[in-house]
Amino acid sequence: MKWTPTRIVLLLLALTGVVLAVLRFMWGLGATTHLSDRVPWGLWVAFDVMAGVALSAGGFTMAAVVYVLGLKKYRHVAHASVLTALIGYLLVIIALLIDLGRPLNLWHPIVYHNIRSVLFEVAWCVMLYTTVLALEFSPHLWRKLGFRSAEMAVRRVYAVLVVSGIILSTMHQSSLGNLYLIAAGRLSEVYYTPLLGGMFFVSAVAAGIGMVTLESYFTAKSTGHPYDPELMRGLAGAQVWVLLTYVAMKLMDITWRGQWGLVFSGQGMGPLFLVDMALSVLIPLVILLLPVWRKTVAGQLSAAFLVVLGVVLNRLFVVLPGMGKTYWPSWMEIMISIGSVALGVLAFLVAIEKIPGIVPVPVKARAERSFTGAAQVGQPS
Repeated sequence: MKWTPTRIVLLLLALTGVVLAVLRFMWGLGATTHLSDRVPWGLWVAFDVMAGVALSAGGFTMAAVVYVLGLKKYRHVAHASVLTALIGYLLVIIALLIDLGRPLNLWHPIVYHNIRSVLFEVAWCVMLYTTVLALEFSPHLWRKLGFRSAEMAVRRVYAVLVVSGIILSTMHQSSLGNLYLIAAGRLSEVYYTPLLGGMFFVSAVAAGIGMVTLESYFTAKSTGHPYDPELMRGLAGAQVWVLLTYVAMKLMDITWRGQWGLVFSGQGMGPLFLVDMALSVLIPLVILLLPVWRKTVAGQLSAAFLVVLGVVLNRLFVVLPGMGKTYWPSWMEIMISIGSVALGVLAFLVAIEKIPGIVPVPVKARAERSFTGAAQVGQPS
């Protein structure tokens, strides 16, 4: 792995996050965070968990595209998205460990079955889906290690894994939204709706496609294989339909509940709701609905970035100011979250460089490999 200045910065940020996480466990939540009994959920839940789960939705989305819809041309894109989802969910679990007041009790949902709790369902779905993602990714690792029998065993049940992953991810993506339906009277009326679970799911699919586009571009820049804007234009077209579905749900919900006055009141969560909708839906739709922009790399990346940013802000607005909280994260909370992201990016870069088959072999490397192989064949034994 080449240690470029960018990767050195990522490593330093990741190490900083690790050190601060250790201090959190040594000193406790009160000494390292601005959390309290009134504000028990802060940045780590809003960003590391809620937004992290949404941004990992590319895994089940691309699995459905390739293995359910049969669009094999996106196979390598799906491989990278499964890796991204696996890393994302592992970081979500780490964030939960850091956030819990008693992290050693994380195993309780496995033994104590509180089936009436939405969090119980979310906990089980996250555990099972992370396991499924690890199994989906494992053929690449088994091939790297030379365990062909293990690779073939997983491939025999791959269809079952894909279907299971789609079901599990769909369940907990929506359940994270349904979790806030118990907060009647606390969550802002702009966001409090019986459709919140469905909106979380649809917006996660949009964010997942955006993440797939961004990771495809930066993977191409990192490994040297070409970014294919024509291929990604198909995903951009699919993203248009997802965004149209999302904005239709939002418009119908606000109209049905009679909340347009609050949206344009200039008070409370109204202005933040408009920012949320502009970034996550309206501006990306304008970009993607114009063919002259949709087919360009700049247009695809701009739309993808805005959708991802908008969905992250959506989760932050729901969890933090949407609950009427007077809270600002401590610098340690912020740095641990930044370190978590840096660690995930580094893990992704190491995996795509060290494990074959996740991304296509770069054109230059493939030519060199062929030339070397031909020279070796021509040598006398």
